[in-house]
Amino acid sequence: MGVCVSILRMSGIAGKINFNISRGNPNSNSDLREAPSKNFDLDMDQSELLYELLEEQKNGGKKVPVSYSVIFVLISLCIVGISSSLIYLNLLVEKTLLSVAYLLLMWFAGMNQGVHNKAYMWADRFCAFAIFLLNTFFYVRAMPWWTITYALLIFFSFTVLEYNFKKLTLHMWEIYINIWHIGIIILIYFGPISLEQKNLF
Repeated sequence: MGVCVSILRMSGIAGKINFNISRGNPNSNSDLREAPSKNFDLDMDQSELLYELLEEQKNGGKKVPVSYSVIFVLISLCIVGISSSLIYLNLLVEKTLLSVAYLLLMWFAGMNQGVHNKAYMWADRFCAFAIFLLNTFFYVRAMPWWTITYALLIFFSFTVLEYNFKKLTLHMWEIYINIWHIGIIILIYFGPISLEQKNLF
């Protein structure tokens, strides 16, 4: 029996994920010597699969998945965030801090959430938390109760996503993370774009 290679297309993205699934002697097909050495099961939960692929990347594997739709939505979020920072914040130092945070998030989160390199996960989370703190400082005093309620619901949904991380397939994870980012874009509209800046102190 030989080796079967299947290609998984993720919700309209152009990238491909190649999986090497061995059904017999792993040395029986020399044409696949460029593929990762480990065997990947398409039914494997997505967190296990992602980190298995990361290990393959570290060990010289070439087949690393990239979620282009997540990267596209993330870049859109960061562009909206940078634009709102430059247009609506008062001081140059405020504009610079928040814009740099969004620029770093675009890179780190693109690498992490785009499933290109999970080693950027904590840098991604640090930048996201910095953006949260800065926006809270600049706008929380001006936010009406319904905007604060919406923000709490958005962050609660992220908590649910993190809690169920290991239960999601790659495809479902991609859908949920895109919905989360779109929710943040709407929050930027309700906050920085629609409100007058009122610093916390």
